[in-house]
Amino acid sequence: MNTLLFSSQNPLRVFVLFSGKATAIQYLRRMDPEYNYSYTIVGALTTHKKAPGSAFFITHTNNIDSETRRKKNIKKESISCEILDWKTFQSENIEHKRKEYFQKILEILVSYDFDIIVCSGFHLRIPDFFIKSISPKKIVNTHPTDLSVINITTRKRWFIGLWKQAIQLVLDSGIGESRSTTHYITAGNDIDDGEIIAQSQWFGLVLHENREQVQDRMVRMGSDGEALARALYMICNETAPRIN
Repeated sequence: MNTLLFSSQNPLRVFVLFSGKATAIQYLRRMDPEYNYSYTIVGALTTHKKAPGSAFFITHTNNIDSETRRKKNIKKESISCEILDWKTFQSENIEHKRKEYFQKILEILVSYDFDIIVCSGFHLRIPDFFIKSISPKKIVNTHPTDLSVINITTRKRWFIGLWKQAIQLVLDSGIGESRSTTHYITAGNDIDDGEIIAQSQWFGLVLHENREQVQDRMVRMGSDGEALARALYMICNETAPRIN
């Protein structure tokens, strides 16, 4: 077995972005032996004040300053989570709203010492300026379908988009199996077009299942969490693909 470059004395520091249940993160805590050993989660941010995944963290509204945060009596193993509600940003121009929102995330990140950002069910497109601003730190995302499958007509990745769209594309294709994919998010690329790091085991698709049933089964199987755990292991061990 290769020797991990990150360990309990020097773990990879992960910051999480999420919008919903953050099921992949919950999988890591329950199932991955490397959790809090080769990597640790130092903080999180959600786009919705009522996101179910917030229950996993200690939550703060975005108006708490870093000095107040440092003075809070937070238990050693608890994880701080910022609530930055997308709906409270009022700009009518979606790109202006996106820029304002992600600029605020950059301001929040100043208070956190992190090495990598992990997206776990994060429903917003990340703008290039944000990706470039945190460089050389990387961003990874876990996608609920197999991104290695290429559409022979478009010659591009086939099963892309938000989870409902992506899973529906798999169902409509007639392919009888799928798997989750963890990949880098890089500036200048199309949605879900970043370098693939790791994938989960294959799981079979049942005849007449709808996308909600597939998603529920994936959560029970821990498909997204498995792909993310494999990717984090590779990143910690420096066996993940290298990107600029």
